Amino acid sequence: MALARKHRLARKDSEYVFRKGETVKGSFFFIKFSENQVGYCRLAILVPAKVSRSSAVRNRLRRTIAEIFKTAGLEGQPFDAIFVATPSIVGRPFREIKSELTSAIGTIFVNPVK
Repeated sequence: MALARKHRLARKDSEYVFRKGETVKGSFFFIKFSENQVGYCRLAILVPAKVSRSSAVRNRLRRTIAEIFKTAGLEGQPFDAIFVATPSIVGRPFREIKSELTSAIGTIFVNPVK
């Protein structure tokens, strides 16, 4: 199931996050993030064609990542995040993606943006 419209990051806001946000890198993705004033989490998931030429693979990755973010319980956290996948994510099992992403999310909230 897709992210609710309220939790999707708009293009104009994503430009701000790319310019001013902090970065957390994982072994097969990176996350740009910054605090927001709306009071809840907004997210953009980017899986470029460079990751896989197949749109089915890219869409499956988007759905997987959205599901991990939804189950992480971040709805009340006031931050904007852009998840960008790298080509090494293709073929990784769900558990591995989830553990890597969960540790990256933990890093974001241990060292909050000022």
